[in-house]
Amino acid sequence: MPALSHLIRDKDLYPLIGRRIGLQVLGTLLGRMGATYSELLAQFQVSSATMSGTLKSLEKAGHISRKKYGSRTFYSITEKGSQALSEFHDEGRAMLRVADLVMQRVEKMGPLKESDRSEIRMIVEDELRSLFANLETRLKDRKK
Repeated sequence: MPALSHLIRDKDLYPLIGRRIGLQVLGTLLGRMGATYSELLAQFQVSSATMSGTLKSLEKAGHISRKKYGSRTFYSITEKGSQALSEFHDEGRAMLRVADLVMQRVEKMGPLKESDRSEIRMIVEDELRSLFANLETRLKDRKK
């Protein structure tokens, strides 16, 4: 379980875990020289607030860089972002898939506002990280 442990404890990866769109942005930027805010917003069809928050989180964590050319701002993936993306192993994708399944179940209960959906998603992902951390601790305790 070392990869899962690394995933949970590396706080630089939290912007990727907490915002699935962050993974998608990094994946998109990985194969390109860069992209503008407008291009990313159009590609992912999320709210401006979601895209802006995601880009700020990724930039703060050092996963992307931002450069202005005239009135246009270009975003590029950094070496740190490339490494973080490659370190986001199958365990992380599995956790996101479980969160997706939970969200599908929640949405069957009735329609949600985008703000409620985002808040519930964050709660689900936080609970899953906590669950995985607790399981890891218990397994280590059993081996002692």
